[in-house]
Amino acid sequence: MISVTSLDLQVAGDLIEQSQACLHADHFFIFYVNRKEVCTSQRKTREPPPRWIEQTRFRFDFSSTIRIVIFRQSLLAKRFPVKKYIVAEFNGKGVDLLDNSTEHEMRAESGDSVASRISVRLDYSSQSHAEFMKAVDEDMSRIGVPDSDAAQTTIPIAGQLGTVLQKIVPIVDQFAGVSAFLSFQRSILDLTSHR
Repeated sequence: MISVTSLDLQVAGDLIEQSQACLHADHFFIFYVNRKEVCTSQRKTREPPPRWIEQTRFRFDFSSTIRIVIFRQSLLAKRFPVKKYIVAEFNGKGVDLLDNSTEHEMRAESGDSVASRISVRLDYSSQSHAEFMKAVDEDMSRIGVPDSDAAQTTIPIAGQLGTVLQKIVPIVDQFAGVSAFLSFQRSILDLTSHR
């Protein structure tokens, strides 16, 4: 598990082809880990090529899906503050970002390669699985979620659910001859009740 405390994202090359000229600070990026937004940057001007240094904390794994999207805010941002346009994006895995000296290829929303590239420098530390679980337990206790007690209470509930499924199987058996769909459902119930 990789624990990030800050990131430095630099665009290499111009965003001229992908973006309209504007003197306003209207370009920003959003960093996604496994489709979850973990960081949104401040807005910068397109020229010179933008560089963002963000102090943020998030975690990802070597195999996590990483997506970094550079957006341009609408020129009418005051009237339509949520309107944004994708300028370019990077898609990769967590392991791709561990080499701080690599420039990554970006693509347009259409999937075509663009001239500009990005370099991402992360201030990170790697954690063992045990350290990560300890940090999760600390975070959970800090926000008021009980730790292992909650997991232990789900075991009797799962047992009760299995009993209910076993009681349903004979009823579904009676109707299984009527429809192939019901026969399929019966086989699913049979599989889940034997666990």
